Amino acid sequence: MISALEPLAADHSAQLRRFAEVAVLGEKDEAERRSICVNLAKTIKIMYDIEAVAVSPFGSSVNGLGLRGCDLDMMVKMGKCEMLSHLPWVELC
Repeated sequence: MISALEPLAADHSAQLRRFAEVAVLGEKDEAERRSICVNLAKTIKIMYDIEAVAVSPFGSSVNGLGLRGCDLDMMVKMGKCEMLSHLPWVELC
């Protein structure tokens, strides 16, 4: 049993690279998350007739620790255009 595991233990660098390839968020995943934030902001703005809405991601999706399939933490700010114009992904009037 132990001898069957030796090749795996000997090539741990390759295993880590492979894990990163399949588990870490890629450019497509990040673009999809940005799109979700933008579309949520647009929806809130229309549904509640709010002048400006900003939906910004935070947590593992932003700090580089996000994995495919992980949750998307979002912060929603609503108010006047001037108050939110400095925030990313703001849907302005």
